[in-house]
Amino acid sequence: LTDGEVGNETEILKAVRANVKDSRFFCFGVGSSVNHYLIQGIGKHGRGAASTVLTNSLSNAEELRKPIDEFIGFIDAPVLTDITIDWGGLDVTDPNPELIADVFKGKPVTVIAQYHTAGSGVITINARKGGVPWSYTIPVTLPFNEPDNAALAPIWARAKIERLTDERVLSTEERSAQIGEEIIQTALDFRLVSEGTSFVAVDDMTIIGAGRPRTVKVAVDKPLDHAGE
Repeated sequence: LTDGEVGNETEILKAVRANVKDSRFFCFGVGSSVNHYLIQGIGKHGRGAASTVLTNSLSNAEELRKPIDEFIGFIDAPVLTDITIDWGGLDVTDPNPELIADVFKGKPVTVIAQYHTAGSGVITINARKGGVPWSYTIPVTLPFNEPDNAALAPIWARAKIERLTDERVLSTEERSAQIGEEIIQTALDFRLVSEGTSFVAVDDMTIIGAGRPRTVKVAVDKPLDHAGE
């Protein structure tokens, strides 16, 4: 139980990732000023789930009872756990995410990967259902070229950047630098915004007004349930 206002989120996420093993971490945040990065990060690296409820009244138990009961019911009965994918010898690389989350009712899990050689095969999804081993096979044909699915490439690239960003948080300084370069290269290859790339708008007007600098104060909204100034 925490207000989330900690300064060592990276250490916490590293501890979660290192100790998750067969356990699952579930986080529940209340209010508009919670530490979403920490809550979502623990849920992701802990192979569980996270949820946040926005409310004006943190002391209203009745207002919180329903979403809390729904969250407990949601996490109490996973549909599939310990999911792995056997690509059946297909030339598939860079699946994202690498560590597949459990499947809960009403929360689909998407895995997107890259392939380099056209061909046909059978993909097998292995998991545990109700604690019992379970598998499902899917015959697939990977075409040499499929222009109608051009939108999948940037989706895969975004998923890869997200995975690398998560990995970078938990990596060594040397590995972090390598991941940073890989993120930038992936973003450039697929023309995406990332932590190391951005779109730049160039304005033909080089002088604004009389050419003198101006200071503009921009108002920032405070959290909904924050009473301070």
